[in-house]
Amino acid sequence: MVSRSQQSERERLRQLHHAATDIMAATDEASVYERIIATADTVLGFDFCTVFRYDSETFKVAASSFRSQGETFDRFDGFLLKSLETQQSYVTPDLHGNSLAKPEREEFRSGITVPLNGNAVLQAVSRQVEYYDETDLELAELLAVHAEAALSQVRSQNRLLEQKEKIESLHEIAAEIESCRVQDELYSLMRKASEEILGYDWCTFYLYKDAEFITAMASEESPMHVGERPFPNGNSVARTVVETGESCLISDRSETKEGEPTTSRITSAMQVPVGDVGVYCVANERPDSFDEADLELAELLCSHVAEAYQRIETQQRLKQQKRELERKNERLDRFTSILSHDLRNPLNVAQLRASLVKQTADIEHIDDVIDAHERMDVMIDDLLTMARAKQLDEQKTTVSLATRAENAWETTKTGESELGIEDTNGLSLTAEPSLLQHLLENLFRNAVEHNENPVTITVGTLGPAEYPHGFYVEDDGVGFPDGQVDEIFEHGYSTSERGIGLGLSIVAEFVDAHDWDISARESAAGGARFDIYTGTQ
Repeated sequence: MVSRSQQSERERLRQLHHAATDIMAATDEASVYERIIATADTVLGFDFCTVFRYDSETFKVAASSFRSQGETFDRFDGFLLKSLETQQSYVTPDLHGNSLAKPEREEFRSGITVPLNGNAVLQAVSRQVEYYDETDLELAELLAVHAEAALSQVRSQNRLLEQKEKIESLHEIAAEIESCRVQDELYSLMRKASEEILGYDWCTFYLYKDAEFITAMASEESPMHVGERPFPNGNSVARTVVETGESCLISDRSETKEGEPTTSRITSAMQVPVGDVGVYCVANERPDSFDEADLELAELLCSHVAEAYQRIETQQRLKQQKRELERKNERLDRFTSILSHDLRNPLNVAQLRASLVKQTADIEHIDDVIDAHERMDVMIDDLLTMARAKQLDEQKTTVSLATRAENAWETTKTGESELGIEDTNGLSLTAEPSLLQHLLENLFRNAVEHNENPVTITVGTLGPAEYPHGFYVEDDGVGFPDGQVDEIFEHGYSTSERGIGLGLSIVAEFVDAHDWDISARESAAGGARFDIYTGTQ
């Protein structure tokens, strides 16, 4: 090392400018710190030189002319911490005569401390008292300026490279997002991209439906859980974002009064619209955790998710329309079959018996004519009800199961059979009233017609252990023929000689029209039981 006494201030300054070019050529932070030490040593003539980085209450050696790289010190040297906090430089002529100084070795007598780029400090010590002066301080601060420029350049380049890599990774996972077939799969990939590519450990996606938010995706660190509804008072930044379609970047929560966060822990956040279906939220407890580059990446992810969501919605809607069309075609085929075959049979009977009455004047045939007409009347009534089974949405209302069951019993020929209503607890259903009553009438008629003796028919509520919500209709008759439970809802199926095979088929249509489910099994008394599952009300 050349003695400072052998160098003029001008020469040291000239060499420092040359060294600055070398410092600016560094491609990573470690190289910058190493070149700072080399310049302080060979150009400025400083003795024991070290660059300390401060992180989590600890100083760590980033580069040094005499210390091991990576060596750590807890709050080592009062001037280190003071320089970091005040961002000011200090020359200490006599370390042993200053209460703030904490020299590591007895031989260290003077020092100079200069802050670097916010979280680092350059410090040099000497065995001589008053070794460093104001000229050294000026040159050290100039070195710090070059160092900060180099560090800023390296960090900017690294950030651009990192940004490019994240964009490429997002485009790669976009192919998986585009192949999603259901929303849950889409939410899973959204979380994966957020955590593994973008590095966000606190993120949430809120769907926006019927002027209300519902949590569709939440990371492990998020205070929300899937299915929860945030912002109960309606005042939120998320609402503004989804309504305006513009992203929001919050650097410090204390500086904005708009909306209410899901938790007081949030200090900084990003909120990005996902098309017009929801809002993607990323948060952190530290201020200034996100910048425009982060926002750009979040918006890119959300654009992929929005496109996939709309595609899935469209595909599901088309599939539903296809299913509806297929069901309408099936219903039309059944109508054609009933009109061409089932309805023609009693009509032929009525015509034949009427002709016999005309030819023989025997009025005993009149009973068969009347019976045939009654059967046709029931069939026509069922057909008309079935025809409007899918036109229910505007006619649905809240109805009482007990009331509809009693009304259905009064309008059905039940003879000496009896009706019992148990455990309904005032059960109310969202249904089309007349269609629900018709459903019950068909079940009551089925029980009466398929048992020779009077039966007791019971209507009750399904227990929670069986299904979240629903009701049953059962009797104490002879039950179902062995092995034929799965066939009873098929069109044309009947075990009665007089049966037309429409009753339970139409029951299944009415159940399906309400988006309910039905199953059959043996009752506790050995008769027939039908469980109608209406879902959670």
